[in-house]
Amino acid sequence: MHRIPQTIATLLGVLILGLAVTTVDAQDVRYKTTSKTELHVLGFLGGLFDGETKEEVSIKGYKMRSDGKDQSTIMDLDGERMITINHKKKEYSIITFAELAEMMSQMGTQMKAEAAEATPTTTEGDAPEYEVEFDLEVRDTGKSKKIDKYGTEQKVIILETRFKPKDASADTLPSGSLYAITDMWVADDVPEMEPAEAFQRRMAEVVQANVASMDMAGVINQLLDSYPQVGAAMERSNEEMAKVEGFPMATTMRLVSVPIDTDLDLELALGEKKKAKKGGGFGGLLKKVAEAQVGIEGEDEKAAPEQKTLMSVHSTTDSINNKSRDAADFEPPSNYKEIEYESPFKDAGKK
Repeated sequence: MHRIPQTIATLLGVLILGLAVTTVDAQDVRYKTTSKTELHVLGFLGGLFDGETKEEVSIKGYKMRSDGKDQSTIMDLDGERMITINHKKKEYSIITFAELAEMMSQMGTQMKAEAAEATPTTTEGDAPEYEVEFDLEVRDTGKSKKIDKYGTEQKVIILETRFKPKDASADTLPSGSLYAITDMWVADDVPEMEPAEAFQRRMAEVVQANVASMDMAGVINQLLDSYPQVGAAMERSNEEMAKVEGFPMATTMRLVSVPIDTDLDLELALGEKKKAKKGGGFGGLLKKVAEAQVGIEGEDEKAAPEQKTLMSVHSTTDSINNKSRDAADFEPPSNYKEIEYESPFKDAGKK
């Protein structure tokens, strides 16, 4: 599957959330974010693929600057442009939202064409087709805790993807459910973050205006392996997300596989209870999913299908304050060289 650069993922995230636009006076806010990714399916080898990203985010009116270790990104909603700054090379590039939307549209068209070209003329040897269904719910657990001086309550969003092969080989192929579980600790009252919420609402308006003429659903479906049910799942997600009020101070997203005819153990998925470890190995993600769903023929009961957490992404927000930054910090550095924007989708068609 093609990887989506972080800045592009941010724009997609705004579209998916479908935030409503309201009028709020522009203000300033600064805060820090930490995101940590962990792969759990490879045993101790998973640590080789884990990663942590720390950023300082600054918002001034309708401009947002995100500073990482060697790179900064500025989202300028007034100018409808994105500025990427490379501090090591002392270079920067600029692309408008309209140009970015067109670039994404071209990528979707290219991926569709490549998929059609790669389709075999015979069904012999084709990969099995799967029946796929989606379901989503939001649970309010009633639990609360304090994070960075703010009182928060736990809300859990559960997106279930049920799948099973359509053909006669269904008994020997993986089947069951894959859950995307978002565990959020939400603060109802964080007045300092009102500028950030206003920025996100304005960003949704600006980005949607630029992609209104393109087949956004088609692009997303291509990025998600072209499942036609994805659009319906996202629409349902939008409805449920709109019901969640407040600012998430800590969020953990987990991918969890559950065998067929087995209910999700949410406490286990959220790490609220432990299970005995049974070893691991470098079998690859697909093999691990298969083992989790159907077991391995000929092995003892230890290989019986079981619930497994495949991956988790944990994000936190802290150090929130209303300190202002200079307006010049939201413009390209005057002593840096401007270069042509390099498309992050240039290798989208390559395996």
